[in-house]
Amino acid sequence: MKRKKKLNLKVKLGREQERLILIGVLLLVLVATTVYRDFNKNNTQNNTADAVELATTEDNRAKLENMMKKVNFLVADNKQVKITLVDIKSVHHQVYGDSIDVRFVVTNKDKKTLTVRAEEVRADGKKLDKSTVIMSTDIPAGETGEAILTIMEYEDHRLPAMERSFEMVLNIFSWEDLDFEQNHKFLVNL
Repeated sequence: MKRKKKLNLKVKLGREQERLILIGVLLLVLVATTVYRDFNKNNTQNNTADAVELATTEDNRAKLENMMKKVNFLVADNKQVKITLVDIKSVHHQVYGDSIDVRFVVTNKDKKTLTVRAEEVRADGKKLDKSTVIMSTDIPAGETGEAILTIMEYEDHRLPAMERSFEMVLNIFSWEDLDFEQNHKFLVNL
């Protein structure tokens, strides 16, 4: 059996080398402390910004929750169509999330089916992204029906507060008569 030899390495350092190592360790500790402090400061700022955004979102949700504004605003009344904006209300759906429904009653006085669409929708003076607005309703000839404009919360597009005003263009057309089209622009103070 062979015995393993243990190596004992002793390094003799001079005073100058010890001082350089000590300075290096101190610099390393100083840099690590500074980096850690800056990291925590940035996280605190981000957490504060997130908390402010969350509070703002929660405040906005609280305002929107159970929001129901009766409007009864006559948008148009002519030979072909009568349109009344009836109300604006918040809606919560477990799967689809929060939204705002703007309800119109549309009377089609014409002899052809009319399609009602939303364009250039603004809330409190701010134009809403087209991807958050849905409305396209067919109203058969001689009938009255509801047309619902749905404003959805989508990714970074939050629901508008709907506190001061609502405006849009209602586009009315017919697939049966491609020459027929009406645009009714309106603004309602809330």
